[in-house]
Amino acid sequence: MVFVRVGGRLTVVLLVVGLACSAGNGGAPGGDVSGAWCGLPVTTAEACVGDEVIYAELGQAGSTVTGQSCEYYLGACYPIENGSLMATTLVFDYTFSPDRVDASLILSADGQTLTGTYASTKCSCDVPVTLHRLP
Repeated sequence: MVFVRVGGRLTVVLLVVGLACSAGNGGAPGGDVSGAWCGLPVTTAEACVGDEVIYAELGQAGSTVTGQSCEYYLGACYPIENGSLMATTLVFDYTFSPDRVDASLILSADGQTLTGTYASTKCSCDVPVTLHRLP
């Protein structure tokens, strides 16, 4: 609240300040990707199995994202490097000697899916990916 003199009268002016906040992510704009994700719409992490279905466990502090990406539930896992969430875009990479994957995924408005690509040097291709948040 600020008091301002206007035309000889004392007027009260209310100032409203907006803060960008998202629940559970330390205030990082865009959302929170922490938790387990699966390339199949399953209800448990253990059910995230199949031929290169993709399973990811992510942690987030501000805009920094860490964790691991796996070919299926806890199988053929690689530590995420250079992970960040800016607005709704998640990017990270990982290496599996001698190859590399560069991930670029978009977090849905409801925070339940990540959609994008894993660009792999192994096949010189962009692999389409949709990951579903596990409960």
